[in-house]
Amino acid sequence: MQDAEAETATTTGTAAGDAAAGFPHGGGRSFWDRMAAAADLAKQGLTEQALALYADLRLAGSESPAPWLKAASLLREHKRFDEAERLGEESRRRFPSNSGVWSEWAFTAYLRRDWSIAAERWHQVLARYPELATAYVFGGASYWQLGRLDAAETLLLEAQRRFPGNAAGFVIYAQVAQHRRDWTEALLRWEEIRSRFPQNEIGYTAAANALRELGRLDEADVLLSAAAARLPDSTPAVDRARVAEARGDWAAVARAWAELSASDPLSAVSPGREAEALRRLGRLDEAEQVIGAALLRLPDIPDLAEQHGLNAIAREDWPVAIARLEAAARRFPGEARLRHRLYEVQLRVTGAGVAPAPIVAGLADDADRAVAMAFESLGGTGHGCEFGIFQRAIGAEPLGLLRWAGLPYEALCTALETEFAGVGEPEFTRLFVPPKSRGEYWTTDHRYGMAMRTFVFEDQVPRDRMIRQVTQRMRFLRRKLIEDLQAGTKIFVYKNMLRNLTDDELSHLHAAVRRYGDATLFYIRYGSPEHPVGEIEIAGPGLILGNVERFSHHPETDAFLGHVHQELLALCRKALDAWQPAARAGDAA
Repeated sequence: MQDAEAETATTTGTAAGDAAAGFPHGGGRSFWDRMAAAADLAKQGLTEQALALYADLRLAGSESPAPWLKAASLLREHKRFDEAERLGEESRRRFPSNSGVWSEWAFTAYLRRDWSIAAERWHQVLARYPELATAYVFGGASYWQLGRLDAAETLLLEAQRRFPGNAAGFVIYAQVAQHRRDWTEALLRWEEIRSRFPQNEIGYTAAANALRELGRLDEADVLLSAAAARLPDSTPAVDRARVAEARGDWAAVARAWAELSASDPLSAVSPGREAEALRRLGRLDEAEQVIGAALLRLPDIPDLAEQHGLNAIAREDWPVAIARLEAAARRFPGEARLRHRLYEVQLRVTGAGVAPAPIVAGLADDADRAVAMAFESLGGTGHGCEFGIFQRAIGAEPLGLLRWAGLPYEALCTALETEFAGVGEPEFTRLFVPPKSRGEYWTTDHRYGMAMRTFVFEDQVPRDRMIRQVTQRMRFLRRKLIEDLQAGTKIFVYKNMLRNLTDDELSHLHAAVRRYGDATLFYIRYGSPEHPVGEIEIAGPGLILGNVERFSHHPETDAFLGHVHQELLALCRKALDAWQPAARAGDAA
């Protein structure tokens, strides 16, 4: 009965599809006429009618795989991958010797970005049909996405040998060199593409990108000029704008993006890049006009809402910046970077000597965020910002002196015992820009070796004004930390990535925290058989121990191993559950 109902529903849908295509009840039209009609329906956005017509053609018992292949392609286009998978399995059973059916099966995994399955499927396609160029090309691309670069290059070289007229094999081969950041080799591969396929724009623009990475900006300009002359329909203007950015020629950058905006008024990228260049030039009124006009055209683009906030930040108009970014964060709650910008405004306002309002409260106010906000980081030895990064990932953006700080264990004990004396004083504070920070100011404290980010860049604030702001900020955060320690209303977190503290060291740190009153230390360490991973231990009044398998970086090589956000969240939940009854008992006493 159910099969009959399904067939009736399919027939009904098909009749609607035929009617939409001008073929009532099939109209006696040929198979290929009806295939063309289904394609027209798909172009018109009538997806369900097109799929119904393809289904009818399949039910008609056609010996052609075309209705299977076209329907699967349409489903993939609309990211209905599960349905495409089912259709692919059905078509492989029905047409087990058809190379197109096998290729479409592999394409489904590829477009789904399931790279390991895609690589395996393309391997199977190659074993059956070694004459298919796409199997070499997309098999190589799948290996590339998996990070198996040698395997990718082997397959792509074979594609080039077998199919010298297929540009895709050469292009992806060059992209693998770009991925390796082997710019010199990439240039050789892009040159080969320009020689073989002189009308392929990517041979010019991608090579210009490699030249830009090598600092050979004049050569990049020459190559892009050649592309514009040879390929009148090409769009090297974006790449020329990026070359100008690499030069720091912000006037040229602003002009280039303005031209791109004029040629494509619906571009969501060009106005923001133009506004950034105008801000760097100090032409803030023009930046405001550019983003204001763009928001009228494209009111639903989060990037433009962020740029609107950045314009106010550039003016140091803090009330307007906060209002714009809060409104944007509420309108686009999934855009975490808008909360990040609000946090940065908090720091800037603090640096101006004004106590900041809790401007991010409620923007990600769920149970996880509430847990993360109950803790304050005391930094740590080895990537001391790890807990702060975890809080950001959860949606919590608390202000804290040590949230982004790394400092040795001994220095933290000394700082706690002296109430962070000297923090924020000009004689102990050094402002610097690390080589790989993209121009971001950092600070370090001479007394405690405390290195911290500022989230402010050289081109935003002059150095003399920045040192005044950052010392004011640090003094404010020092007072806040001491008040929080005295209040005992938060749990204070510390970790040492390099090793576990000895019992004596832990006692010393615990005593330094407790000297302020009823404060609680949550020490996160490497677990062991005696201290199971994922568990907490109450080691004494105001002392909770948490056990992890690892931290984000290797303790010996410093290699990044991956974040452990969910593990930290689970430990924090357990610590908070254990702490809250103790805190309530302390209040009652």
